[in-house]
Amino acid sequence: MCFLCLLYKTVNVYPVVVAANRDEFYDRPGTGPRQVREGIFAGIDPRAGGTWLAVNSGGAVAAVTNLHSPRPPIPDARSRGLLCLDAMEAYQRLQSAGRGRAVGVRAAADLDSIVRHLLDQARYNEFNLLLADAGGAAAATWSGGRLHLRNLDRGIHIIGNTLPDRRDEPKVLRAHEFIGLATRIDQAIDLLKAACKDHGLRDDRADAICIHGGKAGTLSSVVAAFHASDRRRNVYLYADGHPCTAPYRDLSGLL
Repeated sequence: MCFLCLLYKTVNVYPVVVAANRDEFYDRPGTGPRQVREGIFAGIDPRAGGTWLAVNSGGAVAAVTNLHSPRPPIPDARSRGLLCLDAMEAYQRLQSAGRGRAVGVRAAADLDSIVRHLLDQARYNEFNLLLADAGGAAAATWSGGRLHLRNLDRGIHIIGNTLPDRRDEPKVLRAHEFIGLATRIDQAIDLLKAACKDHGLRDDRADAICIHGGKAGTLSSVVAAFHASDRRRNVYLYADGHPCTAPYRDLSGLL
């Protein structure tokens, strides 16, 4: 995934609202969203078995983006998509252990514990990993052999292939032109869908969010929102293909 936006506690009664475009080689299509582990819903990359975005009906989101790096990739690294699934599963283990929502006021500390454990088990190429729910949100960046954690405050957070919320990234700047502090869920969804469909204004298309490359591009898009107290009002929209042409289907019944 190369575009991820979190509206955190900015939309009335929907503390977690996310939008994500998965950018990948065209010969690596993923499956549509489904239950992939107990209580976890995600699309799956058939080649490696991981995901770019995982959610659960309790309003938790885990998402990963590749991090551009001058360092050469590790050829035998484990899939970062599997890391994303494992992080969500670890969240649910903490939740079932009686701590309530694992991602709460200790969001960064919980994510630090989860990711460090996973990094001890396998090697991964560099990444950004988001974990969020109504109690808290945090982002982890693995770069140069170091793990950087930070809590995400109330507001708009955008993650691409560089550090989270990096304002000198054209795609991040372009997304902020679309996404304001919407307070109604219908307005927020419309803005996020418009951003995910955008082809940018720059000649080099560095600010494009919906990518149409020769060998790679945007393969799918998700817009999801989680109600503070009523799961029946959760929203999960999925576009299978370029969101500028593929319609968003309502898969909210999954949650």
